[in-house]
Amino acid sequence: MSLELLPGSVIGILGDRSSSHYLIQTAHNLGYTVATYTDKIEPITPSEADYQFHGADEWATFVGISSVITYANTWLTLEMIQKIADLSLPQGINLLEMTDDHAISRAFLEASSVNILPYALATSLEEISINAHQLGYPVVVKPIFKHGPHSSRVILRGEYDLGLVAPLIDGGTILVESWLDDVTELIVTAVRDAQGEVVIYPINYRKSVDQLAPVLWSSTDQLSADVVEAVNDTVAQIGQNIASVGAYTVAFLYSDTGNLYVRDVLAGLDDNTVLYSTTANISVYENHLRALVGQALAPVREVQQAILLPFNSAQIDKIQNHWHIKPEWRVFYHPGNQSGYVVSSGRSMDELWNQLLIAGVWDISTLQP
Repeated sequence: MSLELLPGSVIGILGDRSSSHYLIQTAHNLGYTVATYTDKIEPITPSEADYQFHGADEWATFVGISSVITYANTWLTLEMIQKIADLSLPQGINLLEMTDDHAISRAFLEASSVNILPYALATSLEEISINAHQLGYPVVVKPIFKHGPHSSRVILRGEYDLGLVAPLIDGGTILVESWLDDVTELIVTAVRDAQGEVVIYPINYRKSVDQLAPVLWSSTDQLSADVVEAVNDTVAQIGQNIASVGAYTVAFLYSDTGNLYVRDVLAGLDDNTVLYSTTANISVYENHLRALVGQALAPVREVQQAILLPFNSAQIDKIQNHWHIKPEWRVFYHPGNQSGYVVSSGRSMDELWNQLLIAGVWDISTLQP
């Protein structure tokens, strides 16, 4: 595949999440015209786009005007995936299918010879019970189709918990997977070009609290050289095995016994990419676009450390109270749902965590490692 699109060409962007907003800005900075499309009747696509299309009636016009089309969202509807399946996008749809289907992603990871947690597939409560016994408790049970970042799951710590999975059994396939309590979540984004070259961004820590957006922070000097090498080798290996051009993200679990597992491979531009806009010398958005238009990928290096914390509408007043006294903060705000992120950057992680604790916007005791 050879792509060479010079500035002035039209880049079509699917989706209307914050990642689309940042991608539009970056495309404009590079000299490209932008068209956006959402299948929603009432779109919330950022107004920075030069052309905006929405609804099935405008799909053909969007496709016709775009020199290349990319999806920024990690999650697309099944209808949208079906629409783009015949377009031969540089990104393809393989990553979208893996993002949405645990069975497809596990099969891909096994074929790529990367380390994953033991798992089994089931369709009934009896099969779940048998698989849980074979894998050993605790296990996590979840539908194979994710359909979003907060898909349903139940953790079983013994046979006495089997009743909890009843709401998940609907005749479809269920994933039963070993569960580790004492693990560290690591996440890495990389960009692959049409020639198969991969540039890898620094490793970040990730911590989820309930169903809230995750907290992310730099991992510099906190991981051994062996772990960093293993993570980067795995990300590169996955990059060689995917038929996709552009950004992808690999999520890991690192156990307290020193074992490293791949948890997921994600399509598009997820929340992790926001942090790199502060910690890396070049944003994921720019390298993603470079890959799509045939420009050489820029080498990546870390320039500073940072912590990303989400905020919601209830915390906006507290954020505003620090507006004039926090030079280390960058605020990314999404007016559509009155939420966003604060990215606090500097050279000392200890100082950054302490500053956030003093700010009093978040309960740092539940977030800090």
